[in-house]
Amino acid sequence: MSMIGKDEILKALSNVKDEEQQGDLVSLDMIKGLQISQDGAVIFMIEVDPQRGSQLEPLRQQAEQAVKTLRGVTKVTAILTAEAKHTPSQKQNVQTRTQAGGNPDPHGIDKIPPLTIAARHIIAVASGKGGVGKSTIAANLAVSLAKNGHKTGLLDADIYGPSQPRMMGLEGKKPKSNRQGKIIPLKAYGLKIMSIGFMVEPEKALVWRGPMVQSALIQLMRDVEWGTEKEPLDFLIVDMPPGTGDAQLTFFALTMLLSSAVAVAE
Repeated sequence: MSMIGKDEILKALSNVKDEEQQGDLVSLDMIKGLQISQDGAVIFMIEVDPQRGSQLEPLRQQAEQAVKTLRGVTKVTAILTAEAKHTPSQKQNVQTRTQAGGNPDPHGIDKIPPLTIAARHIIAVASGKGGVGKSTIAANLAVSLAKNGHKTGLLDADIYGPSQPRMMGLEGKKPKSNRQGKIIPLKAYGLKIMSIGFMVEPEKALVWRGPMVQSALIQLMRDVEWGTEKEPLDFLIVDMPPGTGDAQLTFFALTMLLSSAVAVAE
């Protein structure tokens, strides 16, 4: 397979127009973090105005489709990201909402519809800091449920340091997509497994702003074929990143099906 180059990808993306800004994604400098794996998997961010983020899903899909047509590309993952830029009037509006008892949302979570995931129960495994065994407990809990006959999925939501690919013996593996564009999770120990670690090279450090984390986590939940309406998962175990940051806020704000959470301490 011939190796695809960044120039070819950017040329394809230059044909995708943002009509509101009257320009293409490349000339408007909207493409960030472009990465290409050796097997032809492509991942990149599309930086947008946070006020338009919830409206630009069609643009993200167009960008993915433009790159998919290139020879040598095996998979494409485009992620919408945004950086809030408050004007003085916007800051005043936020202050007014806070004083009135509102709940200002700088990342626009309140504009995104609640996610529906084909799982009867969702269990989040979290910790206040790293290195306390959170990922190990999440993996063992998921495997135990699967061994007891439950249809189980394991979502590695640790955007900064995904460890489940290594723990599950799936390092270097890449998921495929079905005809509907859903990502087909990999399988091991009777589990369906998905992680951002399948999308990027292991040696690539992920230094993402808050909105990038939000967008990536939404796609890991929404765009993965965890189950169907007729045959949902019994359990989806979510290995959360340590701490109480953007990933946690996004997950708990958008996931209406959360059954319980496990807090791991030293």
